[in-house]
Parts: sequence; structure tokens; C-alpha cells
Amino acid sequence: MTIKTLTLAVLGASLLAPVALFASELHPVVDFQAGYLLGSSTVPNKWMRPEALVKSKQLPGKRKYRVYSMKGYLGEVSGNKAISQGAPCEDTRYVDFAPSRENAKYKSGVIAIGGSWNALPRPLRQEGTYLVTYRNIVADFLKTKGIPKTTIRIAQVFRVDLDGDGTDEVLINATNHNGSNGLNGNISPDSRAGEYSMTLLRKIVNGKVQTILVEGDFYPTAKKFNAPNVYKIAGAFDVNGDGKMEIVTKGRYYEGDWTTVYAVNGNKSSSVLKVQDVLGDGCGA
Repeated sequence: MTIKTLTLAVLGASLLAPVALFASELHPVVDFQAGYLLGSSTVPNKWMRPEALVKSKQLPGKRKYRVYSMKGYLGEVSGNKAISQGAPCEDTRYVDFAPSRENAKYKSGVIAIGGSWNALPRPLRQEGTYLVTYRNIVADFLKTKGIPKTTIRIAQVFRVDLDGDGTDEVLINATNHNGSNGLNGNISPDSRAGEYSMTLLRKIVNGKVQTILVEGDFYPTAKKFNAPNVYKIAGAFDVNGDGKMEIVTKGRYYEGDWTTVYAVNGNKSSSVLKVQDVLGDGCGA
């Protein structure tokens, strides 16, 4: 190898090194309100759950996070090292922030991301929950789960272009639990016949509109002390910097709660669409 060739090789390696470093850098994702460390993302499309971070000794230390609400970027905060707070959820890691979630500026904060990109590249637009179109979608889906007749309660509807292809997807949360839509109030340890809670995604797949279940629980018959789950949509954010937005949901039952990040893989020309649970954590007795 000539000196010129060697010099070019070294120069090429030095130019590529920052790209490789950025690609493998971990970007922690935290539920800003609860403080749950949901895991970390890398650029692009790799995920590490909290348990993997613990096992590999890569838990995030003190660092900066960008905080987002459903409507946009709120500001930058400092996060402490992710730690366990002991029983009853020894395996859950928490991050405390300054300014804290009690600060007026950050009260609407949903998620904190350890990355420099814009995590809300496209807006979420809230839709009416009483539109007949959405009620029919929910009713038809419930029939596939053995609930042909029940009260239709739609709690949330959002339109958002998740993958940046210029076509909006629709996110629908429908919940019928204990006589309410589940957004507020206590959760019963029992379920009544015809109760349910679910998040649906309406998306064009292979040229046709499809209804895809993101998450959900369905109770055609009454059950005692089965600890039913209630879900809601927390937002949609680009948590790993690839330009596509992941769906963020919150779930709870009568003794605990959790947050989940779902990645949607596939676009309107795809023959197969996959919704994958990629990050999440919570705490319950």
C-alpha cells in the first residue's frame, strides 16, 4: 500500500467514524409525567428496553432531554441518572427532571427524548368523537371480538401522518368501562359484560383502508376480579429520529399504570403492516 493510499484510507475512516458513532448512540426515552424510563432508541430503527439497558450496563446517567406535549416542543430539561425506587416495582427505572413536571411550562409534557431532532415533525389533529363514521368503525370491530351489542364510547380521535407520505392515519381510542370512557375516574377490578378498551389505527395498506388493533382488551361476558385494562392515546412522536412517528399510549388497571411505544412498519403500498411494541415500562402492585 502506498503512502497516498494509506492516507486516503485513514482519512476515509475518520470521516465515517462520526456517522457510525451517531448511528450507535443511545437516545433514552422517558415518560415525562410518570418518570418511567421506557428504554432507548438508536438511529435508525433499533430499540433497547429498560431490562436490556440494565443487563448491558447502559442505563442513562445525567443528561439533557427534549420535552414534548401533544402540541409541540416545550423545552430542554436536565434528567438525573435512571434509578430504581424500590418496592413494589424494583425493576422499573425512574428519571427525575429539572425543571420538574410541576413547572407550569412543562405540565402538558408527555415524553422526554435524549435526542436533538424534532420529535413532532407533523401535527396531531383532534377529531370529533361523535362522528358516525368512527362509531361505525368501532362497532364493526367489536363484532369481531364477540361483542355485537354494547354502548359505543369513543374517548379520543386523532389524525396524523405517521410515516410522512402525505396521507393521514387515524388513531381511535374507544373505552367502555364502569359506565365511562375511561379517561378519568377509578378503575374497577371487575369487568361487566360488553366492556372493552382499545386503540385502533386506520391506515391505507396495499391501496386499501384497514383497521388495525394497536392494543386492546375485550370482555363479552362479565368477570370478577380479572383486573381489566384501560388504555388511552398519549400522542405520536418520532422517538428514534428516523422521520417516522411512533404511537405512544398509556394503560392502567386498578393497581397500576404503564406507558408503551408502538412502531408502525409499512406504508400505503405495503402488502403487510406490522405494529410492534418496542419500548415501555410501568409500575403496579
